[in-house]
Amino acid sequence: MPGSQTTNSALGAQRFHNIKNHLSQWVDFFTYNPATRYRRMIMTQLLSSLSFRSVLDVGCGDGSLLGFLKDRFGCEIYGLESDDSPANTRVPLNGYYRMDITAQHPKRSFDVVIASEVLEHIPEQERGLRNMHAVSNRYLLLTVPGEPIRETDKYMGHVRHYDLGSLDQVVTSCGFRVIRSFAWGFPFHSTYKLMQDIFPEVMIQGFGTGEYGWTQKTVCNLLYGLFHLNLSRFGSQLFLLGEKA
Repeated sequence: MPGSQTTNSALGAQRFHNIKNHLSQWVDFFTYNPATRYRRMIMTQLLSSLSFRSVLDVGCGDGSLLGFLKDRFGCEIYGLESDDSPANTRVPLNGYYRMDITAQHPKRSFDVVIASEVLEHIPEQERGLRNMHAVSNRYLLLTVPGEPIRETDKYMGHVRHYDLGSLDQVVTSCGFRVIRSFAWGFPFHSTYKLMQDIFPEVMIQGFGTGEYGWTQKTVCNLLYGLFHLNLSRFGSQLFLLGEKA
């Protein structure tokens, strides 16, 4: 696909599968990780201008995003994962779907369908997006990584990264109209991603599974503060808000 960056990452995909089997151990990562926290904030800003009652989070993980959105908007929240997820028990959901979004979709629709940091893991991205289109009453909200695929990304099972052109193109080809798409993260988030690549195994072990200590929480909070100084037109994090055409 023009503009997208792909890699052969069978080993990374297997590692990601192994990580997904132990998502319950990633609670502090989802809670304190500065990139995850800032993504939630930007996504909330994008959703604040919309009218909706129900949200489906494709690749819901531990349900942190859904819980955050329910507290903010009072909406019904539904999660979807390809395997059992801690979200099914950690967060009180209105519904949970255990299925592969590239092969099937829920038998109902939702006002907003979200896929945050998901498409980069899916070889059959068009199938996934078409199934999201089938269950979206109106809106699609995506976040994906840009820039080169680094060693940490391979470890996490990324099969592609995007630029804004390639992201807009694939979303449009699957039946959505792009309302807004933009990059974010330069310079501090981009530097954070670069530093991850220097010692990927250390980063995964130190800030992946397990509970965070005082040092880890302090580092995450300092980075989160710096992320407020990032630019909203440049960087390695991409956002897209789309509408069902």
